[in-house]
Amino acid sequence: MFHSTPTSHADIDHRFNYHRPDVDQVTRHESIRGKCRDLAHDLDSILPPGREKALALTKLEEALMWGNAAIAREVLREPIANAHQSVIQDHHA
Repeated sequence: MFHSTPTSHADIDHRFNYHRPDVDQVTRHESIRGKCRDLAHDLDSILPPGREKALALTKLEEALMWGNAAIAREVLREPIANAHQSVIQDHHA
């Protein structure tokens, strides 16, 4: 029994392929990296040592990674309202 679909195949390729950043994306990667680094330094100086601090820094690192993934995997889409309108028009055609 096969569970893959054309949609799941494309989604997997999109998730695991390399996404070469354009100039705007590089700028946004650098921005989010700098903001997370600044917050990490603030947390390091404010929080006492311990498990909670380690987890806070780990979660911030995860937020950075997911933020960078969002930028890297960005797909330009129609706004939802326009996409919905296109579906309605296609359906009535």
